[in-house]
Amino acid sequence: MAAWTISAISTRLDKTNTANRTTTLFTVICGFIRPSEGQLSWTGQSLRRHKPHQLARLGIARTLQGLGLFPHMSVLDNVVVGAN
Repeated sequence: MAAWTISAISTRLDKTNTANRTTTLFTVICGFIRPSEGQLSWTGQSLRRHKPHQLARLGIARTLQGLGLFPHMSVLDNVVVGAN
């Protein structure tokens, strides 16, 4: 199993919005924002200088949650549409 090490990453975050901070952390991990200080490593390898496409090759990526449900369809029909 691979191991994450995150040590005192610093970015400018909105302190009133917890969801924003979580999103920012995932954005930092995926390489879209560089931390101003601290370390981020994956299996002992520093990720501070990696670009998003390099991280994706390592298997580190982010998917966005899009709930494009169709309210006029049943749950089963929505699942079938999502599977295709």
